[in-house]
Amino acid sequence: MPGISPLHARSRRRMAAYRFANAMKAANVDHILKAVGRMHIPRTINRRRLREDIEWAGSLWDTLNELDSRGLWSGRVHRLKDIEMAARRLRSLLSNDTAWLQQVIGQQFPLGEGAMRGKRRDPAPSLRGLVVGLARLARITNRARGQTKPEAPLRQDKSAAEWLIGTHLPEIFEQHFQQQARIARPRSHHGEKEITGKANSPYIRFAEAVLNELGIKSTHGGPYSRETILKVFQQTRSGAKPRRKPSSEEGAACLP
Repeated sequence: MPGISPLHARSRRRMAAYRFANAMKAANVDHILKAVGRMHIPRTINRRRLREDIEWAGSLWDTLNELDSRGLWSGRVHRLKDIEMAARRLRSLLSNDTAWLQQVIGQQFPLGEGAMRGKRRDPAPSLRGLVVGLARLARITNRARGQTKPEAPLRQDKSAAEWLIGTHLPEIFEQHFQQQARIARPRSHHGEKEITGKANSPYIRFAEAVLNELGIKSTHGGPYSRETILKVFQQTRSGAKPRRKPSSEEGAACLP
């Protein structure tokens, strides 16, 4: 019986790896399905596509959060300034009393750029090259700081959290679980007194599990609670006042 050709064997290994990767992706949503509840899971649910939609939502969150975060861009401008000042300070320290520094630390640096160290080239620059590089770094960061605005380049009426919890995740939930995304706060009666329970619904549990899966934190740095998910969902769906005015309205408000 003839053996399997090397080409056919490689093809079978690639196919097995592909199937294994898809199986792992499907298995990675099991804890999300468990959070939603077995009775709310359709028999026809496609775990792989659900995983892909969740990953895509995470990518969109990263992009929108970066383009919409004023604090992030302001922090980048401050970081460029810190790098510039540190480069200028270090260049000044290395440029004074050069002869003494050359004796103390210069011998540990290569004499020229790309010099051999053993059997390979030394990745470190020479001491002179380091000083020249620091001067260039200071100029580049100064120029970049002038070109980088501290304001976010794509400010939105809705925050990234409002967009994700109130718009995009409900669409994913409704598509895969074949039911409307709702929020609820169960109520019970203790005698004549009505007791309002904690926020809970299939969608709230789904959103909580997905946010934890994606590693998305609240403004306080901790995971999103069900109460916060409920409030963000309500605010987005109720058509409440936007987080900020559109730029056109802001400009109009400044007019006399």
